Amino acid sequence: MLCIIIDSTRRGKSMPDALSKTIPIWICVLNRLLFPSSPSSSSSTAEAHNLHTPETLISPSEHSQILARIPSFVTALQTLHLDVPSLREKLKGNPLRPFFVTPSSDLVSVAEEVHEKTDQDGNGYHPIILCTASSRESEEEASHHVSGYVQGAADDAEAWALGLDAQGFWEKCEELLRSSEDELPEVIGRIVAERKAEGRSGKGGRRPTPVDPCGNLAVASNAAVDEEGTSGEFDLVVSCSGVASPALEERWKKRYLHLPISSSGKLGSRQLRNELPKLEQLRSTLRPESKILVTCETGKDLSVGAALALICLFYDSSGNLIIPAEGERSEKQVLNKEVIRQRLAWIMVSMPDASPSRATLQSVNAFLLG
Repeated sequence: MLCIIIDSTRRGKSMPDALSKTIPIWICVLNRLLFPSSPSSSSSTAEAHNLHTPETLISPSEHSQILARIPSFVTALQTLHLDVPSLREKLKGNPLRPFFVTPSSDLVSVAEEVHEKTDQDGNGYHPIILCTASSRESEEEASHHVSGYVQGAADDAEAWALGLDAQGFWEKCEELLRSSEDELPEVIGRIVAERKAEGRSGKGGRRPTPVDPCGNLAVASNAAVDEEGTSGEFDLVVSCSGVASPALEERWKKRYLHLPISSSGKLGSRQLRNELPKLEQLRSTLRPESKILVTCETGKDLSVGAALALICLFYDSSGNLIIPAEGERSEKQVLNKEVIRQRLAWIMVSMPDASPSRATLQSVNAFLLG
């Protein structure tokens, strides 16, 4: 397995902190969790526990300070009670190792190092190539360029992307790159409208993805909910959308719960906070064997928040659906941020591409802990 992660940074830096520190820290923590040391550990396993940072950027002192905190990071990750054997199996028993690439790197040397550390018989490392796309240039050199890196320019995409997401961009990238700046708003509007139409017709979107260990709860996009199709596999549907489906309301009655959320982005997440109390209405409908489908437009944000709230309200620590008495929590437990993080980890491991926004998670925390 080969993974390449590309990022850029501000003028004057040769590598962003995400590539020089954050990801190497995560790699070290994951290796220690998935491949713990033992008296019979091989030297290769011991090496996998090392922290690898770019020596030209991270001083020995800073490296040592980071390394000293690794055990506490591992302990914090252990509190999530992840399915370690399953994760280890996905990596085929091999640890991860970062390799650093910048515009000034000797790619031949990097390739040789990667080849050396990656055993072709399947007993080596999974290389994670951390590539910095921006070159380190002086103010004088940068002044000759028309455009440059603007820190934070990609934040809050809903404010400037006109509804276009990453998947939509890559599907239509050639058309978008051919369009002039004046044409882009109209082109993007048409692409977004076409993708929404495909979603309503069931041609796109996330199919129901089960959340383990909750065998009877799944997350999907609204496109998965149709009158006669996928929704028929479930006993109850929770839909986060601007408009309820009259057909589903008529067919499912109390087994169809619509959470009206008309906006996207941060505003939609705030609306979710006001709608989450409606989940309590399901108490009289749910049975231990009930199969639940939670949806939103993308199947990655608001539906993840609603599913997280459901799991915290109605599931025990083993992922079993239980129906506590009104006013009580599952197993009479007191919910806290650690428990919520554990439940969120179930979703993220089951759906690695899920991307609940910070605002969505804050809304869930406010509902559960308020």
